[in-house]
Amino acid sequence: MMIEDALSGEMAMTNAFFDELYIDKVSLDLGNDVLVANVSGALNGENDPDKPFSGDSIVFTTMMTFERVAGRIGYRRPELETSGAIDDSHYYDDDA
Repeated sequence: MMIEDALSGEMAMTNAFFDELYIDKVSLDLGNDVLVANVSGALNGENDPDKPFSGDSIVFTTMMTFERVAGRIGYRRPELETSGAIDDSHYYDDDA
């Protein structure tokens, strides 16, 4: 499953066309038989000009878990857990 598939519900709540995936942070945790990568970033798009604005950016975090299957560097296809939400931080004015 791709990140965009996991965020399709959040994408549907906007009226934007998503085309840019930005990775802000990646951290790796190496265990005895597993490699875990935590990835955070934003899925950015462009608002449909014919509709009212309802968001054009989704912030997300994804945890990819790779199970070791052979030797020191042989890993299986990762299991993905992704969560995200529409970034509405620009809606609120700090001066108010």
